[in-house]
Amino acid sequence: MRVPGPLANTLTAAFCALSFSPALAEGPYVELRGGMGSTQPDTASPVTEKTGNAKSKRLAKKDREKIRKENKKEKLPRQMKGTGVPVAAFDFGKSWSGAAEVGYQTDFNLRLGFELVYSNLPYTSTSAGQKTGGNAKALTGFLNVYYDIPTHTRLTPYVGAGIGYTGVSFSPLRLRAGSPSSGHDRSRAMAYQLIAGASYKLSPSWALTLDYRHMRTDDLEMADAANVYGKVKLTSNNVFAGVRYSF
Repeated sequence: MRVPGPLANTLTAAFCALSFSPALAEGPYVELRGGMGSTQPDTASPVTEKTGNAKSKRLAKKDREKIRKENKKEKLPRQMKGTGVPVAAFDFGKSWSGAAEVGYQTDFNLRLGFELVYSNLPYTSTSAGQKTGGNAKALTGFLNVYYDIPTHTRLTPYVGAGIGYTGVSFSPLRLRAGSPSSGHDRSRAMAYQLIAGASYKLSPSWALTLDYRHMRTDDLEMADAANVYGKVKLTSNNVFAGVRYSF
């Protein structure tokens, strides 16, 4: 059966539009993203003492020298014993994040990217009825791996995962009722994320992205102004929108 000329032209145009990007071009890319998220509440677990090396910033220099003289073979305590058990419960508000990623698109529908994420997480910590409002600021580096699901259209779904390292600053910080609320502390830990999203190609070089990211950290160990020690984990769910440029 012969297709009429006008109909054939219409079908051809539709097919070309759907097959705008039959394959993802190999090469480097950069992407900028911004997003909002929510972080699950957590209660600080007590930390009493942990062993480590002599380079710790937790102990004053004179304390380290004193321990060395008493027993040179013993490992130095990285954290002094806290005065009391932290029972602070952390309730996090809505957070916002900004991210930049540089990566490489392969011919096998895989992308490798290094991502740097800055996040601001407002929180309220409650201990024995005393509430303290503050902000946790996190800077995280991720090494991400993505799989782009081929659809031969402008729209490309993808899934991915990342592993990295985060540094988080809590200010002000109170881990026990009665402690001064002016203290702050920084902590570092491993971080992980799972990713699911899609990109929409505007041109051979430009694409819009939208994805969901589930992020979590290992224990973040902290100390407030009264040398009360505790640890929390951050677990968040985030939605990011971004723009990608492929070279």
